[in-house]
Amino acid sequence: MYFSEIRISKLILNDMAFNDFDASHITCEILKNPKWRPVPRVSSPLTDVVCNSSTATSIRMYLNSPSEDTTHQQYSIIQYEGNDICHNTDASNKEQNIQRVKSQGYLIGKGNHIDIPTLVPYTLYNIHFWNIIDDSKRFCQMHTIPTEVPTKEEIPKDIKMTITDTANIIEWNEPKCTVKYGPIVYQVHVKNQNNSNSSILYLETDTRTKYKFDNLQPFTNYTVEIDTARNFKAFQFNTYIATIYNFTTKAGVAPKVNNLELYSINERSASIRFELPPYCKGLPKIVQVRWCHPLFLSGCLSDLQNLTKCKLWDSKYCIEINNLVKGGEYVFNVSIKNQDTFIFSEEASINGKAVQRVPGKPSGLIYNTIKGKNYGSPCNLNISWEHPYDQNGTITLFEVFLEETSYNFAADTSKTIHEILKVDKQSYQKRYSCVINYVSYDTPYKISVRAVNDDYKGEFESVQIKTESEETYSDPTPEFVSCTNETITFKLPKLEAGLNSSMLIVIVQDYNNSKTHILDDIDKLEMFGEKYKLCNEFGESWVAKNLLLSSGEPPLMVVGDRSVSYVPQLQKNVTNKPLKPDTEYCFTFAFVDQEENIDRFDVYHYKHLYTQRNSMAEAQDDVAGESNNVAIYVVPMLCIILLVGCGVWFLRRFFIKKRTEEHIYESMPFDDYIPDAVSNESYDTLVHN
Repeated sequence: MYFSEIRISKLILNDMAFNDFDASHITCEILKNPKWRPVPRVSSPLTDVVCNSSTATSIRMYLNSPSEDTTHQQYSIIQYEGNDICHNTDASNKEQNIQRVKSQGYLIGKGNHIDIPTLVPYTLYNIHFWNIIDDSKRFCQMHTIPTEVPTKEEIPKDIKMTITDTANIIEWNEPKCTVKYGPIVYQVHVKNQNNSNSSILYLETDTRTKYKFDNLQPFTNYTVEIDTARNFKAFQFNTYIATIYNFTTKAGVAPKVNNLELYSINERSASIRFELPPYCKGLPKIVQVRWCHPLFLSGCLSDLQNLTKCKLWDSKYCIEINNLVKGGEYVFNVSIKNQDTFIFSEEASINGKAVQRVPGKPSGLIYNTIKGKNYGSPCNLNISWEHPYDQNGTITLFEVFLEETSYNFAADTSKTIHEILKVDKQSYQKRYSCVINYVSYDTPYKISVRAVNDDYKGEFESVQIKTESEETYSDPTPEFVSCTNETITFKLPKLEAGLNSSMLIVIVQDYNNSKTHILDDIDKLEMFGEKYKLCNEFGESWVAKNLLLSSGEPPLMVVGDRSVSYVPQLQKNVTNKPLKPDTEYCFTFAFVDQEENIDRFDVYHYKHLYTQRNSMAEAQDDVAGESNNVAIYVVPMLCIILLVGCGVWFLRRFFIKKRTEEHIYESMPFDDYIPDAVSNESYDTLVHN
């Protein structure tokens, strides 16, 4: 039984109306305290109920009473119910905000201030107030205020952009009222992505959901930022939500090409090069060339080609035009078109005559000395040069002259070496090279190179040189230092003069005839593409090490030290695995040097090297073991020999003693001894007694 339970002991109803009841008609008592008697009380009627204030999620009510009774608290029942603003503003809208519709309930309050919590923002509430004591009822309405920052449902979505080469129209749908929790305003601004220091290009603040931006640059990346807030002041206090979108304007008409040049022409073809403008308003894709001649019925012929970079010059683009009329005077017109556009740029023009011309002069002539592999052997010269920038005419070959000169650089024609480098079917290269063998050390030379075609010979590009002294020769072969049962150590050679670094790749092979397959990793290395560059075509083989050599004191290199190194040509790590004891090996050393962007490979071998049979510690163990094994056999043998010797000695002594007891020997007196009277042959036999 609860303490608050009461028992009604007297109830006089009769036939009176409910409003005729007074305090004498009802008596009651508290069950736990029967002596207590309730005191009748009549509350003073309320004059007004005021919905005083609200937040986004609560409403505060204030009760006005004519007399403030502090002795007894007044209990009230409050019923609240949210209104669906979508249905109120548009009766045809059948969508409802379920959160608002379900925001309703009852609340029992006491005192003059009552708070209604957990309400929905930006919602109109109907509030019914009922005083339990005097049965007075009141009604009021009040809005909860909007949220300070828009919700994620109110942020612009499904942005639609209508983009041209110079404009962009951006629009989005206004949020539905079912997800709106306050008024919404927008601030939209656009910025050029390609210029990080550029200011905002456009800035608009409005409640609209559609904006247009003009005077944009073609084929340019832009950023549009849409800031969503409750009011305009929110942008000053950073109480907004930013949404960022990127877009690129469409390509426009390409501008005219720059630096148009007819760099080569002959009787049947012409070669043209040009540069693109810094800003093409798009992605250039197609080049159109028109060549005009008075004999053409249409005036000009044309050809469309994909825009292609020159093979010889990275910063330029080239066009080849064929089927020209020999001796004809032409006007060549070139224009380009951007991808996803339909209009070509303004044409750039150049004139030319279809005749063979003198080939241009080579440039960038350099050389390097390739030393002999043995001291006293002649050296070689590797000569290289660049393709003529002003080619002018067709080139079919290059002539290379090496003339020995005196120390005053007067040429000795009797000691001239002439080499020819052919160029087949105009297969031009950025750089050409030629090796001249058997060149003397410490000798002055003049190197000359010129371009030649079937009709003309071009101008020489020359350089005066002097080969190095043979005293500077250093053996390029690694030198054996020492070995163990698992490793072999080499001393690496010094770098050649003029080299700052060199890459060394080491390959190990044994002499196992049963293995004829060379490792795939070795086949992948270009410098070992031919098997003759390895020691053998058989045996177990592996890539042991990759080492970068630099100038300075040559280092020691250990094969078999279990180190790990990265081989760029294989794009993986290799392990320098240990060697086998008492095994014959051959080592291949490949030096990769880069000179003027040309890789040079030098391969050396070191054959028939053996690892030790065992380490010192193992050898000592073997000696100790062998000593123990010898002792096992030698000691018993010595004991047996000693016993046998003792036995023989005792037997001999026994027989000698026995003979002494059985025989008595007599001898003749030799008092009258004459030296020649008796001899061994005539000596009488002893007579036994």
